[in-house]
Amino acid sequence: MAAGIVVVAAGLSVLTGHYALWIALSVYSVATWAHVLHHRDPAFFRLTFGDKTFIYATFSGAAITCFAGTVMTWSIPYAMRTLSTNAATVGLSLGLVSVVGAGASVFVGGFVADRWKRRDKRAPIWIAMIVLLVPIPLLLAMMHATTLSTYVLFYAVFIFSSPCPGLGLMSHWCRIW
Repeated sequence: MAAGIVVVAAGLSVLTGHYALWIALSVYSVATWAHVLHHRDPAFFRLTFGDKTFIYATFSGAAITCFAGTVMTWSIPYAMRTLSTNAATVGLSLGLVSVVGAGASVFVGGFVADRWKRRDKRAPIWIAMIVLLVPIPLLLAMMHATTLSTYVLFYAVFIFSSPCPGLGLMSHWCRIW
């Protein structure tokens, strides 16, 4: 329901150009929904809006997605403008790196978390912190690259170390048996 509200509000924001109105209406709708849940279904409320872990995970997941999505969205136009490369070359290079890097990082993230967790139960938290901090210098290195090959190399390491290993960690936080 909340996702539907956000999608409708985003569409109406684009159509009407009144972003503040639709953002405010979305926030009001979700807050009202949480308030109603608090009174009508307290058990569900405690598992969602009443749980700090759920709130933190929701907001941090959204922030990480916005960060990684922004980098992935603007990496091709940036490389085309600053490195004087055509769209086909940059798109193919970064596309292949994205597919391979993201897929590999999910498996590696899960594998490393499993191994590390045998010695330290806090391993998923440590990996999540690493995943949050390592991409920042890699992004700066990407922005200072002078050739396409170095740009693609830093982009590959960025993709490998960015939020994708977090997907491998989800099995530790959301056990479904």
